[in-house]
Amino acid sequence: MTTRILMTILLALSLMSLAAKADLILPYEGSISEAGEAFRVNNTYTGTTRSYGGYFEAAGAEGRGVYGRCTSTLADVNNYGGFFYAAGPKGRGVLGQSAGEQEGIGVKGYASNTGDILNFGGHFRADGLQGIGVYGLAHSVADTTNYGGWFQANGQRGIGVYALGGPHGYAGEFEGDVKITGRGHGIVFPDGTRQTTAAAVVSTGGTGSVACAAKPAYDSGWVATPWGSPSDTLQKQLTHNLGGNADDYVVDIQKQQNTIAGPQPPTNRGLGTTFYYSGLTTTGITISGPGSAIDAGTYLRVRIWLTNCDGGSGDDHGY
Repeated sequence: MTTRILMTILLALSLMSLAAKADLILPYEGSISEAGEAFRVNNTYTGTTRSYGGYFEAAGAEGRGVYGRCTSTLADVNNYGGFFYAAGPKGRGVLGQSAGEQEGIGVKGYASNTGDILNFGGHFRADGLQGIGVYGLAHSVADTTNYGGWFQANGQRGIGVYALGGPHGYAGEFEGDVKITGRGHGIVFPDGTRQTTAAAVVSTGGTGSVACAAKPAYDSGWVATPWGSPSDTLQKQLTHNLGGNADDYVVDIQKQQNTIAGPQPPTNRGLGTTFYYSGLTTTGITISGPGSAIDAGTYLRVRIWLTNCDGGSGDDHGY
């Protein structure tokens, strides 16, 4: 007993004689404490310079500065291989920095379970009034492509990024341009339709290409006149059933004539005077034209676009 006490005193004296910055070597295997803390360090320094509760360094080829592992298999409890907490007004729970010259990764998360369960390579949550669950910043100002965030899913139905909007919010908001790359890629809507371009491009022969406008919500096609016995003015009711608000409609009317020389190009001549539309409602529109025999072979075409699709009848009408 006396020998053990003397050796303990000698060990304590030798540790006290070490310089303040000397390394502390602990052959500390299998240690267990009743409080559930195998090893605890409390740095009580309160100065304004940098201090550490623990500083770990590994120089090996596959070194790990810190390796944390929790072996508990209890169900329905949260357990962590590492838990980090910072209480300061600008606290950072974890700071990962990589100076790698080939493929540096500041922080890497890996979920290795391949079963049919939810598992996350990284899980981030922010509860504050201005909370940001994940903030990514690519700080390089060089003339190269760099990413604030890069997400990839390789599964057959993989989703690189999944965003869920709250009851009063949006699933996504972007301040700046949104670019979609890759042939055939675009925006897929709930009904399965895919939009791969904001404006379809069609060839016009040797003059290059032009952007097409969106399809009209309603197209009457070419309607022949006159409609019935000759008179000063004849009318025809067309039904479109677009619903919504007629104030949100943009109406276009064109005229075309068939002459001895054949069909003539569409024109707006006489539109608004001898030929015109009226009686526009959310279900129909009336077109009018003279009923004289000379106007036989004249056709009218009415097309309607919606300017407020959210207030319409719910149909996408080709948009």
